[in-house]
Amino acid sequence: MCAWWRAKQGDCISSIAHENGLFWETVWNDPNNQELRNLRKDPNILLEGDQVFVPDLRRRVISRAVDQRHRFRVKSSPARLRLRVTANKQPRANTRYTLIVDGQVFFGTTDADGRLQQFIPPNAKSAKLVLISDGVCQTQDLNLGYMDPITEVSGVRLRLINLGYDCGSGDPASPEMRQALRDFQSDHGLPATGELNDATRSQIQQAHGS
Repeated sequence: MCAWWRAKQGDCISSIAHENGLFWETVWNDPNNQELRNLRKDPNILLEGDQVFVPDLRRRVISRAVDQRHRFRVKSSPARLRLRVTANKQPRANTRYTLIVDGQVFFGTTDADGRLQQFIPPNAKSAKLVLISDGVCQTQDLNLGYMDPITEVSGVRLRLINLGYDCGSGDPASPEMRQALRDFQSDHGLPATGELNDATRSQIQQAHGS
């Protein structure tokens, strides 16, 4: 039956839909989630406590002969993981990688901008990324679905850390956070005020990719 789902840390629309046997588009585009769409913009980013309306499953009746064996395939909607890999704020271009998600292993190479894309299970919560360059392997553990929205200071802090900036505790008034903001602003052609304004938030989101 349809119900309201209170998002917890690590949830996204894809994982909530998967848990309820639905496609993420069915949940995200439901009219009852209009306010949520206006607020969050991105179905991959929810804040703990967000209310998500989960509609009923649609029942489909299929007639088949009773004296024969039939096979039915349940459709699923995988999530798409997008990453940009950098070192010293420079892209790790054309680097071979192995991505391990819930026991599934994927192989690929980052593009010229250090980016990779991979379809993964929608309810995956963690992954391991192994980068392979000049015979040397570097491993990074990933938490999936734990990024707060860019409207939250915690979301700004995590994006800056991912982009290679030291933010300290993340308090907007702390010297470390203000310096991280100044460094980011200077690197991206913004006035280096150290203030967290709308233009800086937008540029951080664009640089991070989400």
